[in-house]
Amino acid sequence: MLSVEEARARLKTRPLPANPWVFASDEAIIIKADYTDTIERMLRWVPRTR
Repeated sequence: MLSVEEARARLKTRPLPANPWVFASDEAIIIKADYTDTIERMLRWVPRTR
């Protein structure tokens, strides 16, 4: 698993493409979407997901 520092470095070198539903900050990646079982299953592997 990547460390926080490694993940931040990768995000800086390869930022997320522009998207109205996904926002990246220094502390989090925020996905704005209605709740669905599919999204929950997709994000289960992501540590510290809320």
